[in-house]
Amino acid sequence: MKYDFNIDMTSDNSLSLILREIKPYTTVLEFGPAKGYMTAYLKYELNCKVIGVEIDAEAAKIAESFVERMIVCDAETLEWKNEIPVGVEFDHIIFADVLEHLKYPEIVLKEASAYLKPNGTILTSIPNIGHSAVIIELLKGKFEYRSLGLLDNTHLRFFTRQSVKELMSKADLKPLKWKTTNMSPEHTELKQDYTSLPVEVSDFLIARQDAHVYQFITVSGKISEYDSIEEVVENTSYVFAEYAQLFWAKDKKFNEDSSLKVSINPMDKSLKLYQFNVTDEFLHHPLRFDPTNFEGLIEIDHIILSDENGNVINRWIGQNVASIVTCMHDIEYISNEEKCVLSAYGSDPQLLLHFDLMQTEEEYQVSIHMKIQRDSEGFLSQYAQYMTSFKKEISNIQNEILITKIEKNELINSLEELKVNQDVLITKLIQLENDLDISGNEIDLLKTELRTLENEKSILLNSRSWKLTKPLRWLTNIIRGVSERK
Repeated sequence: MKYDFNIDMTSDNSLSLILREIKPYTTVLEFGPAKGYMTAYLKYELNCKVIGVEIDAEAAKIAESFVERMIVCDAETLEWKNEIPVGVEFDHIIFADVLEHLKYPEIVLKEASAYLKPNGTILTSIPNIGHSAVIIELLKGKFEYRSLGLLDNTHLRFFTRQSVKELMSKADLKPLKWKTTNMSPEHTELKQDYTSLPVEVSDFLIARQDAHVYQFITVSGKISEYDSIEEVVENTSYVFAEYAQLFWAKDKKFNEDSSLKVSINPMDKSLKLYQFNVTDEFLHHPLRFDPTNFEGLIEIDHIILSDENGNVINRWIGQNVASIVTCMHDIEYISNEEKCVLSAYGSDPQLLLHFDLMQTEEEYQVSIHMKIQRDSEGFLSQYAQYMTSFKKEISNIQNEILITKIEKNELINSLEELKVNQDVLITKLIQLENDLDISGNEIDLLKTELRTLENEKSILLNSRSWKLTKPLRWLTNIIRGVSERK
């Protein structure tokens, strides 16, 4: 079975938006119930009585346990008219993702509207061919069908908001209420991105009313009954393509099972309030808050902690927000003085919220008032890369300065050692000079004594006695020589 989905009533998807418009205990004619994923909810949760019209016999067999009657036929053959009991009318008729598969949807709509009760409604969900993802692909010269989604290969008709209005008008119907599911191009099955286009082109596409509308959900009534009623546009819900997420530490870990998501409209740059309910046992530990899942500028105006009855326990405004918020991953403060402004430079920005609880409640409400401006050009990631590179260079310079300081200190220490050694050498030199002076004085004394001796010798040799004793000295030498020979 090609179209087999589960119902998630906690989020705003095309099926949940339609089901919220169905009143309990009413009668419903459902075209294209498939395996009955929505039909079962109508029966068991809303206690509705349903008749189904399904072209796929295998799927119809599965869904028939949820309906009063299952009619297996092609809706365009109008054979289903013969199977509806005479006189049966319906409070609601549903065409969920059906009309785009028909050749002449206006005929089927008009025939079906004949079975509406007075003031009954027809509910439709129709994909938007004007989505930016499709246009970006066209600008690249592509129009490739897929198995599901905006360019489903079984779609025979394509619609914009204007052509949906024209379709309803041809069937004598008037849209009373408009809802939409929204998804940015990169989150669709087409995986397109504005950054691949010139800035002027991307700005033009983004500014269009239905740039991100994935499906139009309409609640329509007969023109004859509602001609004077004005259309109401209720919401533009993003199907968790862009979201904020609050995690609480379960078993000391953050994971998807212990978290809450709220959708974000990245095109809405105004301040919005995002609320999360958290039980007491988890609030005694830091909460992890992921303000976006895309790059952008985030301004947190204030954070409020309330009890389950909405009574304010504490409030942090402007610069005080920074006292309970710590940047963890892919995000950093730009300013935390007058305003708390942060830059999410990656797709997984993470903050830690620290609450100092003074009382115990069974449940708390965390309200975060903030606005987000998407960084479609990737400037923040480029800035983050630049800052990372810049910080690395600063770190390298700081390391070089540190090394220079160490080398300087080593040189200073070496110089001090040299000075000490110089002082020692100077002391030794002075000592040597002193010693040398002493030795010089001693030499002078010896020289004086030598001269005295030489004078005495000269006097002796020239004395009369030395001359008179000369023969005696001669004789003494002879006798000494004879003795030595013996």
